[in-house]
Amino acid sequence: NGAGKSTTMAAFVTALIPDLTLLHFRNTTEAGATSGSRDKGLHGKLRAGVCYSTLDVVNSRHQRVVVGVRLQQVAGRDRKVDIKPFTIQGLPTAVQPTELLTQTVGERQARVLSLQELKERVEEMEGVQFKQFNSITDYHSLMFDLGVIPKRLRSSADRSKFYRLIEASLYGGISSAITRSLRDYLLPENSGVRKAFQDMEAALRENRMTLEAIRVTQSDRDLFKHLISEATSYVAADYMRHANERRIHLDGALALRSDLLGS
Repeated sequence: NGAGKSTTMAAFVTALIPDLTLLHFRNTTEAGATSGSRDKGLHGKLRAGVCYSTLDVVNSRHQRVVVGVRLQQVAGRDRKVDIKPFTIQGLPTAVQPTELLTQTVGERQARVLSLQELKERVEEMEGVQFKQFNSITDYHSLMFDLGVIPKRLRSSADRSKFYRLIEASLYGGISSAITRSLRDYLLPENSGVRKAFQDMEAALRENRMTLEAIRVTQSDRDLFKHLISEATSYVAADYMRHANERRIHLDGALALRSDLLGS
């Protein structure tokens, strides 16, 4: 214990979601704890002066992006923290974020630059862009465009759900309610797809009914065809029987007539 696991993860989450209404930390070793960590959250993890939490990212387009926040305690009893989000684009791979955020003082000491000093240092570097944000929404919008986060996070509700996802991965114990909420958030239902499948199912059902009707009609047609054929054969046979009987009777009558005339 005391190696800095909780502080490191708190820095990661703060740079990812710099929303003070959500940031609440407990020690990672206190998996079942419901109370906050002993250092009283983000304010207690800081010391007087300026500090930074940054994420050095290479996105799918092979672009290096440094996103982060400047943190500073606000004097007073309400234990507030001032957070300023920013991004740095185009930073050469040879430059480490620590070198950019600090200034060496002596052999074994360094001074953390203020945000204005950081901005001035970055602006002196050719091809490197520094951007500061006044709203979390704009910060997350650019992070989404750069492929750092999976959704744009336009609203506080979106940020809350994304924060719960990150928190669950840190401390575990994700509940079924959170699972359902995250499923609905990350995989929202597309009513258009549902309607398309319903229409497809209805069309298939109509097709099956039409094919069945065609089969029944063909069966009835075959039956009538067979009946007509058999009736025709019956009538023809009956006609031939009567014709043969008539011919026999005629032949018999002619024979009797010949006998009478001969006698």
